[in-house]
Amino acid sequence: YDSKFVPLRDYMVASMEASQPASAFQLQEDILDDLKGNNRAGGGMPTYLYKSAKICKALDEVDKDEVFLFTDVDVQYFQPIHQIVEDCMVNGTDIIFQKEFEDIGVNIGFMAMRNTSACRGFWDYVHAEISRTQALDQR
Repeated sequence: YDSKFVPLRDYMVASMEASQPASAFQLQEDILDDLKGNNRAGGGMPTYLYKSAKICKALDEVDKDEVFLFTDVDVQYFQPIHQIVEDCMVNGTDIIFQKEFEDIGVNIGFMAMRNTSACRGFWDYVHAEISRTQALDQR
């Protein structure tokens, strides 16, 4: 996020803290006041490439089979989500997405993913395809 998104970030963190114990999560965030000259951190090709590369980096940094969330700053938590995510991932699911629109598959503003070779391969492919096609990341 960039400096214009700080109020959203603060609201997201406050909603997360209010809905679950602080020990239930570890916040890792990036503040990007300019992403490849587009004067903003939200939207556009530089953001798509940054997010897909950041996900690959996060997969490198967590333990094998560890589940983590990757979210945008405009997400609000109205109840604890730890158990919901665990329930969704219990059978070895590699990744869960939020649905976007009927004609666009997923919203990568909220995802839970498990560090598996399949998940890593998927995100390596996504990053390569975004680079190759210069297309939206939600397809």
